[in-house]
Amino acid sequence: MSRVHGSPADRGSADAYYGRRPEPHYNQVQENGSMKRIEREDMTDEQIQDYLRAYENEDDRKDWGGPEPEDDNEECG
Repeated sequence: MSRVHGSPADRGSADAYYGRRPEPHYNQVQENGSMKRIEREDMTDEQIQDYLRAYENEDDRKDWGGPEPEDDNEECG
């Protein structure tokens, strides 16, 4: 699984970090240096698995500076 900037694993990790829903994709560098977004339907099974594995394994989350979300597992009293 490659963590090169723009790779499926990089994008999966970033989506989880920023709290976005999992939508497999990656960015491909074009000849002029711009990035082209490659969507799930144009990805291989291995690329999709790399994205999803990185999404699931990312345990860090962006701190947006707001209040902590309530834990649904806490008992109400």
